[in-house]
Amino acid sequence: MTTPGEMVKAVKENAARLGLTWQLTIGTCVDGTTPGATRVTFDADTTVVVPAVSLIGTVATNTRVAIVSIPGGGQYIIGFLS
Repeated sequence: MTTPGEMVKAVKENAARLGLTWQLTIGTCVDGTTPGATRVTFDADTTVVVPAVSLIGTVATNTRVAIVSIPGGGQYIIGFLS
């Protein structure tokens, strides 16, 4: 059986080999009523609202979220902070 640590290592190695990059950031949901068209702001920037796709479903307004940014691919909400 593959452990989660082994799976993460494999994903990182394959991504590096393919030249894929991403950045994990924290932000705040501004409007999460539609998972495919959620709007967020990144930490330290309260004026710029960017679109994001929620992979965790509907997100309540003002919820702190974890966002993966993929250059050329957009922003994806992958979790929330309690």
